[in-house]
Amino acid sequence: MTIILPSCLSTARLSDLPKTAGEINFDAYAKGLTEKSGAVWTFKTSSEYYLETSIPVPQDTLIKMIQRAFILRKYIINSANPDGACITGSHGMTVNEWAYVTGVYYKLSPGKIQMYIRTKITQDITGGAKNNLSEKLGMIIASLIRQSSSQNI
Repeated sequence: MTIILPSCLSTARLSDLPKTAGEINFDAYAKGLTEKSGAVWTFKTSSEYYLETSIPVPQDTLIKMIQRAFILRKYIINSANPDGACITGSHGMTVNEWAYVTGVYYKLSPGKIQMYIRTKITQDITGGAKNNLSEKLGMIIASLIRQSSSQNI
């Protein structure tokens, strides 16, 4: 039994994630957006989340918002790479959750912020968590962006 178990385990590693935002095709995700309601638009799958907003946020402020969202979700921030437009974090295994790693990648354009979030979970043969951890993090970031917009009015 101990010989089979390790072969059924998929361990989440930071090396499983893209290294920079340059590896993400933001425009392909943007094409998937069909409903544009409110100031933040989103797209999701089971392990990734894409959001786009026209709310202006300077890069240093956006980085702080992303880091705050990581902390609120109880992540350890592993790297913040402004040149690569990427922040990664990891979350250890707890009684209720598998361990997982997440990368947040962003692209700043005039009048638009695009953000892609990907999570890789450690899982066994059961498949691991069925909830979208990327979405949970993305919703916090979107909320922080909306809050910053309302405070600037």
